[in-house]
Amino acid sequence: MDWLYLKGHGILVDIVFVLLCLSVVYYFYFRNTKQVVALVKETPTAIFLVGCQDGEIVDANRMARQLLSIRRVGKRYLAPSLITPKILLAMIDKAKSSPLQDWSISEHHKIRVHFTFSQSIVDSKKVWAVHATLPQPIANLSQESLLSLQAFNALSQLVFLKDVDGNLVSTNSAYQRFWAHREMEGCGMMLLDNIESGFSNKRWTTTPAGDSCLLETHVTPVKSEGGKIIGSIGISYDVSDWFYMQQSCSDEIAKRQTMELDLKKSETLLQSILTASPYPIALMNQQRVHEACNQAYADSLGIASPDQIIGHSLEELLPQHLIERFEESDREVLEKGNTLRFIDMVKNIHGEPVWWDVLKAPYTEPFTGNTGCLVIARDVTEHIAAEQKLAKAYSEIERLCYFDTQLHLPNQRYFDSQLQAVWRLHLRQESPLTVMICHLDNLDSYQQQYGDESAQEVLSLAASALEQAIQRGADLLAVNEQNEFIFLLPETQMPACQLVVDKIHAAIDKLNIEFRHREREIKMTASLGVSSAIPLRHFEPEIMVTLAYQALNEAKQAGGNQTQVRFLSQLESSHSERSSS
Repeated sequence: MDWLYLKGHGILVDIVFVLLCLSVVYYFYFRNTKQVVALVKETPTAIFLVGCQDGEIVDANRMARQLLSIRRVGKRYLAPSLITPKILLAMIDKAKSSPLQDWSISEHHKIRVHFTFSQSIVDSKKVWAVHATLPQPIANLSQESLLSLQAFNALSQLVFLKDVDGNLVSTNSAYQRFWAHREMEGCGMMLLDNIESGFSNKRWTTTPAGDSCLLETHVTPVKSEGGKIIGSIGISYDVSDWFYMQQSCSDEIAKRQTMELDLKKSETLLQSILTASPYPIALMNQQRVHEACNQAYADSLGIASPDQIIGHSLEELLPQHLIERFEESDREVLEKGNTLRFIDMVKNIHGEPVWWDVLKAPYTEPFTGNTGCLVIARDVTEHIAAEQKLAKAYSEIERLCYFDTQLHLPNQRYFDSQLQAVWRLHLRQESPLTVMICHLDNLDSYQQQYGDESAQEVLSLAASALEQAIQRGADLLAVNEQNEFIFLLPETQMPACQLVVDKIHAAIDKLNIEFRHREREIKMTASLGVSSAIPLRHFEPEIMVTLAYQALNEAKQAGGNQTQVRFLSQLESSHSERSSS
């Protein structure tokens, strides 16, 4: 037993010793990794870490990102697009024998860099710690020169330098990012004929994201201490926003040119705005008392001048019904601080309606801190009137598209649209519907005998009579281009629709239209084709019209003045027989 105790005690000591060793190893490993990362971050020269196997950049300090244009995207670090991981590993391998390597920032911009490196481990990954410096004489620039270079690259404007022969010498980082892969496009079209005095120009181009952009470029000559021109510097600004603003304001500026003399005489900026604006403008304080307004505002209220409004509240100026109408929106702005925009209609002194596009917004005086309500209105009466006329015209066009103006009945187009809707409804409800087509048998003979105008009168009489034959509001009577009357009867099937058929025959017979044609007496009669069915999913609604026409042809071929019926079930049976065979 003593032997076992001593043996167990020895194993426990071994375990503690192994754990202690692992802790020491982990401590020194973690300390080494932390020191490597701290070295990268704190070193004042350019250092970046590259994976030995995959060539991916693991980390890079600020100097490396500035010098080599390394971008940080989230937790990743990306070299310029021309430096792939494979190229970067090959560059490090070449630097073992030749430290000076070309680093391609862009297609047209390369710099010569001196690389030194050592191997380390970060987060269990073997990496190259690469130290990058610029070769002489750039590396020995003074602190002031390096600061100037960094400031040059920190400019948000696009800057380029050219020599006296027009060759591109240098560009800043903003220029390189904007004109990536197309550096010469940025200044290649700049002619240097006027280099002695400098010049400016504007041109449209595209941003790296593909958006349109208007650049204004100022080119200035660069001279030596002796006054000799040794090159030129160009600075480009994005003036797209200014261009669009200038374009949108050009019309308004033209209208207000006549008001420039009044603007110069105005004592305050507020008075200038009130005088220049053609639209009603007013300022009210928290008590809804007017502090300022223009003549257009006075005119909109039917008051002679702004002097009669300033210092008075709306309660003192307007009728009670208008006060209550404006009070709700005023309180919304003054008490809740909300901005409102709405269309309002009032009647002028002549009783005519005037439509206003009204904007009410809260404002705060910069010196006193007092709050109030700014009211701006624009007369949109002509616009509203034009919209109403356009809507009326659209309504009339739609009516003409779906209505026969001579017979005052819906046409075939309207019938087809209603058939589609009724078919879908009855398909869901599994309820029947009926389509009937009524043809006046002797209408063509009547037209030959008495002319088109008389035939049209007969159709009008028939239309009026047939409208009386259908009683339900859901039933539809329409007319097609062949002057045939079409009926759509929802929730109806044979034999119930036979009652409507009898009414149609009786209505035509009651007209008692008789005439003589080719030596024989003829009376106007009607032939009807009827199709009745419960809709089925594998049929289209047009099948009802097709079956009704088939039945109508059978009625006419049998001598007319009769009704023939076709059922969808008959077509379904023949369809099933063909499918089984």
